[in-house]
Amino acid sequence: MTPLYDLRLTSLTVQIRLYSRDLELSNQNVLHREVISSPVVVLSLVDNSLLVYTADNTLYHYLIIPTSDTIKLHLCGSINFGGVIAMPSNVRVLSWMIPSAQKRECIAW
Repeated sequence: MTPLYDLRLTSLTVQIRLYSRDLELSNQNVLHREVISSPVVVLSLVDNSLLVYTADNTLYHYLIIPTSDTIKLHLCGSINFGGVIAMPSNVRVLSWMIPSAQKRECIAW
């Protein structure tokens, strides 16, 4: 099952939603919801990792974990770039070398 993702801004929260590519995009077909505290600036999918860079200057690393009937995001870690990136809204592309061990299991950064 290959997931699709969607970002939804609801009142004061941002959600990353995972969907099956075989079903229509509707609230009934959400496989996983991840609530984050700040709007997303850049999303990057690398192998089984989802990198999410947000407007509060934080990079989140999630592992995408498929199960027999659904798919989940598991937060592996996060890092704040305060003092490094002055204007998060100007970031257009994000690249990250993910260590092999972190592609299989979460290891603290």
